[in-house]
Amino acid sequence: MLRDLLERCPNMATLELHQTNLTNVAIDNLPNRLVTLIITSSMVTPGWFQALTTSDKVLTHLKVVDLSHSSKTNNTDVKHLCARPSITTLKLNGCYRVTDEGFKVTRSCQDCNQIPNAPSFVVDKTVGLPITFGSNCVCK
Repeated sequence: MLRDLLERCPNMATLELHQTNLTNVAIDNLPNRLVTLIITSSMVTPGWFQALTTSDKVLTHLKVVDLSHSSKTNNTDVKHLCARPSITTLKLNGCYRVTDEGFKVTRSCQDCNQIPNAPSFVVDKTVGLPITFGSNCVCK
């Protein structure tokens, strides 16, 4: 289905998937011109976003990522997403596997200027997170 979407809509800017199992789908099967990627209450394979750190040809225009309530989202995913300088907003509402460690990685990268435009974080109703937010974080 996503390959068909890629062929038919190569210039798609927004893709929203809800309650979707993406464990057998590679991230490079998504339309490359996506600006907004919303994957809520869904499942991706651990390391699914790694291609963002190893290829400059995958989702090159991506700015907004919403992974709200996607239970498998973890610190490594946050690290991979924050490695992409184009991402300005990362929504992690209800992503209980993202801990303070996930946010420390992004803050240290920002301090080292490795991420020129560190993303804003939107975290709401994330159960059990003892997070100390930096100045670039938006909390509802």
